[in-house]
Order: sequence, then C-alpha cells, then structure tokens
Amino acid sequence: MTHRFVCAIALALSGAGCAPVVELRPLDSWPDVPGYRLAAYHQIGVGTRELVVVRVAAQPIRRPGRGAPPRAQLDLRIHNLDRAPITFHAAAAALEVQTVDGRQLECGAPAAVGGEPVIEPGATRRLDLEFLLPPGVGLLDVTGVELTWRLDTGAGPFVRSTPFVRSLGPYPGRYPPRGGWVHPWWCDDPWHVHPWTPSTPWTPPAPH
Repeated sequence: MTHRFVCAIALALSGAGCAPVVELRPLDSWPDVPGYRLAAYHQIGVGTRELVVVRVAAQPIRRPGRGAPPRAQLDLRIHNLDRAPITFHAAAAALEVQTVDGRQLECGAPAAVGGEPVIEPGATRRLDLEFLLPPGVGLLDVTGVELTWRLDTGAGPFVRSTPFVRSLGPYPGRYPPRGGWVHPWWCDDPWHVHPWTPSTPWTPPAPH
C-alpha cells in the first residue's frame, strides 16, 4: 500500500467527518504473526539482579480538533522489582519523529505528563506522555517515532529508547514480549493491567 493511497483514504475519511489517525506498532513486533503486539517491553537489571520491567505503548497519533497540531501520546507501565524507589524523569523524555521525506525531527519536551513519577518497591505505575508534533509535520507525514526515556534506580540511572513504526495492517495484538512471558500481570492491552496467564505454552515464531 503506497503512501499516496494511504493519503487518499485518510482524506476521504476526513471529508466524511472521520478524523484520520496514525496507528503505531513497536519496531520489533512480528508482522508474520496474526495481530501485532501493541507494546514494547524492557527488562532492566544488573547482573542477576532484576530492577524493573517497563512496558511502553503508543496510542494512535491524532489531531484533537480543527486547527490544532497533531499529538502523540505514549504510556509507560513501570513495575519496580527492586528494594529502592525508582524515579521516572519526565523532563528527560524526548520524542523523535521520522517523516516520509527522511527527516528526523525532535518534538521537544512533553506538552503534558500524567502519573506519579516515583515508583515504590513492588509497585506498578502508569505514566502518560503527550507530545506535539513539530510545526509543519502532518499526520500523513509520520512514518515512525522513537521515545527516549530515563529511570533513576538504586543501581544508578538507565536511559532507553523505544522505536515505533507506522502500522498499515490490523492492530489487535495479544502476544507476549520477546523471550516469553515476563510477568503474569503484563497484558497487551493499552488501557488496563490485570492478571492474565496463558493456558498453553507460547513459542516465538521461527525466523524466516
């Protein structure tokens, strides 16, 4: 499906009163598996000491109203496995946008941040980050985004990046993170965290 065809569909929907959106999926998801994974997972530790598990999901990029700039919203679920508190630094979060003409543009600091940045031992917290797309970048220009974020832990600071690419196919995903099931309470649902354990063992797809 070409970019021109995608533009035509989006413009037709816009004319019919439906605002176009840009769906995103993690870069390391598996297109050959029915249904893409909705989130990326990061396991952070030092040696055999596991510190934290972070789930990063990207909601569809949309324009909230006529004349308003497009907005990208990403949410992080942070589960502290350590004995010391963990702090998420919202001021250090940055989003880079990739466009169809090959540009890589920074969005600047988050326009809005929701959630508690300090995660106590054993706790799970959700943080929502909202970024305004750079001036002159429209919804149909976006081919991907990359979120850079930082955590301060009892073992020191950790900086990670999570890339997402534009998804043109079906988006419902119910597949576990790479390497198997991390924790039974992680689920590929961008809105809820609830206990869920697979009834049968899961095996990653064979490489092509």
